[in-house]
Amino acid sequence: MRHTEEEKSMLGTLVNTVAVLVGSTLGVLAGKRIPSRVVSFLPEVIGLFTVSPGISMASCWWLGCLLLPLTRGRGS
Repeated sequence: MRHTEEEKSMLGTLVNTVAVLVGSTLGVLAGKRIPSRVVSFLPEVIGLFTVSPGISMASCWWLGCLLLPLTRGRGS
């Protein structure tokens, strides 16, 4: 059975919604058991995991789109 792009997009949305609901429920249920030092450190860890792919993509774009053509000269 083949799925259209719209169906694939909807499946991704549903999976994301379920993941957010499950994660939120686990966070509420287990939140009181997590030490306060971990709770205060967790946003920093999540931030690093969020920023690192962005830096990687930006550096790849910078090197591939801007610097590489400059090294090839005007003739290519």
